[in-house]
Amino acid sequence: MNEIVEKAFSYLDLLVTPPLKELGGLLADQAKMFRYKNQLRLISNVEKIHKKRGIAPRKIPLKLAYNLIDEASWEEDENLVNMWSQLLANATDSKNPINFHNVFVKILSELSSQEASLLSKFISEEGKTQYLFPGNLNSMLGKDSNDSQGRIIANNLERLGILQSQRTNSLKGIGALRANYYILTDLGRLFIKECSSRPI
Repeated sequence: MNEIVEKAFSYLDLLVTPPLKELGGLLADQAKMFRYKNQLRLISNVEKIHKKRGIAPRKIPLKLAYNLIDEASWEEDENLVNMWSQLLANATDSKNPINFHNVFVKILSELSSQEASLLSKFISEEGKTQYLFPGNLNSMLGKDSNDSQGRIIANNLERLGILQSQRTNSLKGIGALRANYYILTDLGRLFIKECSSRPI
């Protein structure tokens, strides 16, 4: 039995970083330490954001604080770590009237690093929404992506209420071109605003 358990955990170490080593659903000490360090990094990031922006922090409901810190503690991707930090900083901003942060925690917890990267590229420098055409998805995602992956990402962002698909006639007359594209929803615009430092 011990040999089977050791083999299982050895293989699990190849699949999960940091490795999980305890039975019964308990997290290994290494995973606990990973989460603890991420929680400390999150709080430190939020303090820096507050100081940089001159934010007077406010207390937030325990449910929101617990869910946000818990979900953020699992994150390994630097872009997503920054989004979690911005979300907590904005949620605790005493001048921020937005009260949808519980929804944003759920959305952010379901984003992949590619989806987060795509959302950050979706907004132009001037803060104007860009139209996202399916053909542009792959170039925005990078050379390692394929058509199927781009459509899946767009579908997930649409499922989360961040993007909305549109259909338009871009040319009139003979041979009119009809194109599908995506735009940010109002929820998507607000979500990006609350998870970033840029106004939208």
